[in-house]
Amino acid sequence: MVGLTRNVEQALERSLQLATERKHAYATLEHLLLSLLDDRDAAEVLSGCKVDIDQLRAELVRYLDNDCASFVVGGGQQVHPTAAFQRVIQRAVLHVEAALGSEVSGANVLIAMIAEQDTHAADILEQHGLTHLTAETYLSQILGSGSKSTSEASSTSLSTEELLARQRAIRERAVAVAAARREVPPFYLIRISGMETSASIGIHGFEQAKRQRLMVSAVLFASAPASDADEIANVADYDFVRAGILALVESQHFNLQETLCRKILDLSEGRPGVLGMIVQTDKPDVYPGVAGVACRKARMGPALSGFPWWTVEV
Repeated sequence: MVGLTRNVEQALERSLQLATERKHAYATLEHLLLSLLDDRDAAEVLSGCKVDIDQLRAELVRYLDNDCASFVVGGGQQVHPTAAFQRVIQRAVLHVEAALGSEVSGANVLIAMIAEQDTHAADILEQHGLTHLTAETYLSQILGSGSKSTSEASSTSLSTEELLARQRAIRERAVAVAAARREVPPFYLIRISGMETSASIGIHGFEQAKRQRLMVSAVLFASAPASDADEIANVADYDFVRAGILALVESQHFNLQETLCRKILDLSEGRPGVLGMIVQTDKPDVYPGVAGVACRKARMGPALSGFPWWTVEV
């Protein structure tokens, strides 16, 4: 299963923080690109392709501060990554899988971002001279240089024929990965969002003294219906989610949100038509001045093993 390097995980966290600091409702590709400027692998590609990182940073900050007024919402709301943000991460994962790699680096995310056409992030990268071809050429030179340093590798260019051959090999591996993925059954998502209840949860004395408000959201990965019949028997029944959550929070005190999330995920075990589940709990009143403390967990069945569930909005 392809994972993310720790640097990429930190970049994703920074991009959400950048949006939060500006009270933006969404984390966009521009937030992600700004955070990638501090990622070692992404910065190496940018520098190798002669991009002025300081100038790029200044332009991105100016754009986010001055041109994203429509994203601004009241404080305390949870930031969500945009669909383009999620597509770029998924594209980077697929690219690494196709190359038989094991981890997504900042460089992989950067190249995947270039392919997201009609976005300001891709446009500003192109304006600074970073295109898919220049980035791939630079990486090919590094890969082809063996133990040589970056500066030594940059003086040894691959021929056009060698570069095209390497890109063909990558595409062939991508086809193989795509073929394997066709074995994954078709599915659709059922989202139960913003369910409000009260629960006895937490380790602090004030939390154990009385029940507190709890927000719960869940996403079910459901098998595609066998037909187009407008019948409840044709689709996954999700009533068990709400009923099960209400029963759980009434049944006992939970010290940890992690434990409650795990027990909620247990509800989906063996359910007809359910291939996997994501759940998020959120304590909105636990600390003054804090919008909430949330926990998100997932459990994918064998059919969706390796699916990048963290890219799905809950």
